Amino acid sequence: MELPLQRLEQIGMEPAEVTVLQRLYSLGSEVEKVSMRQFFATKVEQDLAEWLEGQRAVNHFSIPPTAGPVTEDEQAMLDMFVYAWIPLSQKGAPEGVATLSSGGKILESELPESVVSSSAEEDASEVEGNLEPAIPTGRRLAGFLYTIKGATVLKPPTGAAAGYNEVSVLIVENAAGKHTFSTSGINWIGAEPVWNTAATAVNIVRLFTINGGTTWYGEGVSTGPTGATGATGPEAVGTNRLLLPTDVVTYKTPEEEAHEARAALAESISRIRANSSLLLTSGTPLVVAIEIPAKTICTGLGFMVETTEGTAADRTHLWVALLNASFEPLRKSADYTSSTHTPLASNAFIHALKFTEPYETGSKPELLYGVLCEVMSSTNPITIKTANTTSSSMAEQPPRTCFLGETGRTTPASLASPMVPSATTAQMAYMAIV
Repeated sequence: MELPLQRLEQIGMEPAEVTVLQRLYSLGSEVEKVSMRQFFATKVEQDLAEWLEGQRAVNHFSIPPTAGPVTEDEQAMLDMFVYAWIPLSQKGAPEGVATLSSGGKILESELPESVVSSSAEEDASEVEGNLEPAIPTGRRLAGFLYTIKGATVLKPPTGAAAGYNEVSVLIVENAAGKHTFSTSGINWIGAEPVWNTAATAVNIVRLFTINGGTTWYGEGVSTGPTGATGATGPEAVGTNRLLLPTDVVTYKTPEEEAHEARAALAESISRIRANSSLLLTSGTPLVVAIEIPAKTICTGLGFMVETTEGTAADRTHLWVALLNASFEPLRKSADYTSSTHTPLASNAFIHALKFTEPYETGSKPELLYGVLCEVMSSTNPITIKTANTTSSSMAEQPPRTCFLGETGRTTPASLASPMVPSATTAQMAYMAIV
């Protein structure tokens, strides 16, 4: 289809405008993508095209009465020329049109705050102390990730926009773990969750405000009504329940006389089998295998004393430790070097020394090793309760059940990693995890 040039002039177009329109018409839909003036070679044509761009929003054509009725096709052509083009000056301008990216998407800078609202930030370094997440300007949804290395308190976020805002915070314990985490200034809906402080544990905190940050709420733990209590069935009695002692005396620190009673969580052997005894060798650790249930928090290691030291004042070192299956130390106790510390009672009394920090087993039971070492300046160390195994060769079969470590040990720090067994003993010592 060709443009009816005479008819266009008849209905009010200037010849120069008809020339420009003819050029645009021949280009078809390609003109929709770019500025009109790119399709003209001469400066005069470009200026005219630019001027027409500025006139598109105004119907400046006045059809003379002598032109006669305008046909539907002619009106469509006029509408295309007058209304279908958008000046470049209106792109990204107030009351204009949005700018599209190369992918055909509206630029983020031209969207309202209510639409563009999310951001995510990660603190590359480990942190501790007070945390106040700063919401970026123009955002209503924000996420933050922090790895903590010490006691940490999460406080209400800052920089909230007016109205509704929502913040998610991931608190990750570092490899050491056991760092206290708490919140301040948060109104919890339900109870505040119990945070996980295990090594590398991830805690998710979801916060929101409906008044621009004046009040922040946290999604807590909701507790529903307590259901009816069912009928009580017969109580089962297991062997372990009967045999695991509940009166293990745990000393808190080497400098304190105070102690506390704890129940044993696992034993190397059943205490009813501890019908023999073994005199410790000064400076030589005694190592015994203990199978510990899954998800057990081990706070210390206990042992059953048959006979006390020759002279309590001769004690220079006393400590316990916990090894993994590769004989590498997991936890150690403090070093009980004080000769004035309460002597260890005898007559099958079970004592336990606390580790400097607890150890928690994984999702499956673990075979670990308890270590007991005492160093005396002259008289004999303690004698502990044991059970005789079938033979030393049997005890050497993997996994090993009981053996002696390197001789000449002194402090907990002198414990090798991994420990190298120096000899096998046929006596399985009684040790208990508390």
